[in-house]
Amino acid sequence: CAQLPNLLSGITTSMGEVSLPIPNWSGDTYNLPFYYTSLVLLCIALSASWYIRHSKYGLILLAIRDDEERAQGLGVKVRPYKLGAYVISAIIVGMAGAMNAYFLGFISPTSAFDRSTNIATPLMAFLGGIGTLSGPLLGALIEVPLQQYITMQFGEQGWDLILYGVLFLVIILVLPDGIIPTLTRRRLLRKFILSEKDTLEILSTTSNDISIALSQLSSSSVPQETSVQIVSNDIQQPYRVPSPIPHHRSAQITLKN
Repeated sequence: CAQLPNLLSGITTSMGEVSLPIPNWSGDTYNLPFYYTSLVLLCIALSASWYIRHSKYGLILLAIRDDEERAQGLGVKVRPYKLGAYVISAIIVGMAGAMNAYFLGFISPTSAFDRSTNIATPLMAFLGGIGTLSGPLLGALIEVPLQQYITMQFGEQGWDLILYGVLFLVIILVLPDGIIPTLTRRRLLRKFILSEKDTLEILSTTSNDISIALSQLSSSSVPQETSVQIVSNDIQQPYRVPSPIPHHRSAQITLKN
């Protein structure tokens, strides 16, 4: 596929390389317009992704992703939604590609079949985390400098593509969900473990307090002596009788002969 445009260039001229006019602004600030244009496109892409993710359209896309046949059985028109998602992604990628073409100054059909680009693009998403907004950003920040370093160090020997493939396999095996989902899952797990630990500490403290209260209650319910006065033959003699009732009422009992 990479050599197909070169083979067809002799048949049709539209398959060859096309040069674009050089922008007429100063060379000192040549990169700044492209930088700000890229920043605007990035904000548009992130805003569109966030809005779609939190809308009904995004929920339908998630349902189609999880089980397309079941979503279609529930009455969802699958083809228009899939076509809409393709068109939205193609618009953003097309604007970025047009800006990149003017930045480079030419359009080459063979660049669409560049093996390093075809590996680096999914590698950004898999490295950061598919299905997240911040995942591809983090993957691009890590992967682009790494790609440039590998190309500069091992590009002449042709080892760069092999290293890309090895890195891609390592990420799939070690971090199948990406960096952001893995860190999020570990943070939630750590938070759950800490909450469980706090709960166990509270339960242990509460159980100790309950044990102390029960011991105090059991010690206070020991039969106490109740003062009883016995009167017999006009002789009053104090007599202490143990009473099982745990209160402090005194009673007088008069015994008559």
